[in-house]
Amino acid sequence: MPAVFKVLWVLMNFKLLYCLGIGLGLGIATMNLPPAMDILAAHYRIDYLGLSSLISALFWSHALLQLPGGLLSDRLGLKRSLGVGLSLAAAGNLAGALGGPLSWALFCRVVTGMGTGITYVAGLKLAALESSAGRAGVSQAYFGGSLALGSIVSFLLLPCLAALDWRWPYWLPAGTSLLLLLGILMLPGASGSTAPAQWRGLAKVLVSPTPLALGLVHSLSWGSIITLGNWIPALIADSFHSTATGQYSWVGAAAMGLSGIARGAGGYALAGIRPKRVALGSMLVVAAIYLGLFCAPGTVPTIVLLLLAVITISVNFAAIFQLAYQYSEPAWLGGTLGMINLIANLGAIFLTILLGWVREGTGEFTTAFGVMSLLGVAIFAFSRALLRRGAANLACRNLPDEAQD
Repeated sequence: MPAVFKVLWVLMNFKLLYCLGIGLGLGIATMNLPPAMDILAAHYRIDYLGLSSLISALFWSHALLQLPGGLLSDRLGLKRSLGVGLSLAAAGNLAGALGGPLSWALFCRVVTGMGTGITYVAGLKLAALESSAGRAGVSQAYFGGSLALGSIVSFLLLPCLAALDWRWPYWLPAGTSLLLLLGILMLPGASGSTAPAQWRGLAKVLVSPTPLALGLVHSLSWGSIITLGNWIPALIADSFHSTATGQYSWVGAAAMGLSGIARGAGGYALAGIRPKRVALGSMLVVAAIYLGLFCAPGTVPTIVLLLLAVITISVNFAAIFQLAYQYSEPAWLGGTLGMINLIANLGAIFLTILLGWVREGTGEFTTAFGVMSLLGVAIFAFSRALLRRGAANLACRNLPDEAQD
């Protein structure tokens, strides 16, 4: 099908279009602080370690709500799950805009993360259920691309808006969440409720090797995207021996743009490359890139390697979730997606704190990239072994060969 007809099909499919809106809103909500880092640091009177705590507070609750959120969507259905998630996201940001000490801001970030966590896994499930047969990864790549687009919106708008009022990083994501809440009223029968017994679903997800394997791969992929999105302005500022991070927000926007393009391209690449090769191969490539960042001198090599890393850890998005769709039983799809994203977001928290801690302790970021390079090699080896076990389980269930490779 020519690309123009695929775009038209998306536009005519309200559920998928709404799903892209969810991605856009989540991209804004998860990247609302980094573009205004200087202004918020001055407002709350905090250093790099304090900023990393404020940024990562959202991802703690976002991560911990992934698995419960997936099981919630299996039990209650997508519309109700989206209503709960978007309400919490809007409430957390509106409360943060009221002002108060850092402790209040951290609490509001936790509430927002609860909302984004539930909404994210429901959006992924909606994308999978609205895809044509065998193309779940492509629809989820569209979702991932819209998430990157939301991050670009944050990086382009919030530096200017935050200069007018420090509350704009809270107001903007609150507004998008409220608009998406209204959109639920027009969402036709998207229940997605399939699981007869929630605890049985939890047990099946926890003992399966596949969510663990894909979660580890996603932890260095999604986790790195979040981490680099949060710290790229500071990384570039450091390379220029500057402390003004706001003027380098355009690099973060460019990185998120590349991420969105790479996610979309990764979906189409699955037509010729098996998803397991894309998912695992990306780990070795990004390990080599992080090793280069550990060793690379100068500003230009740093920027080039950072952008290459963003492409590598984005192009595997569709492959990861195509494998999840193929390896999972339909009744437990939400729980499987939740488990994968739980592990991935714990990775995002760890990496965000790692870079902030290393920067505060040593005055530079390079040591953290050496650690991330070693993680890439370890995740490749461990996830490869786990996916072989998952493939053996698939063979017992007589599922398609392409999922077993």
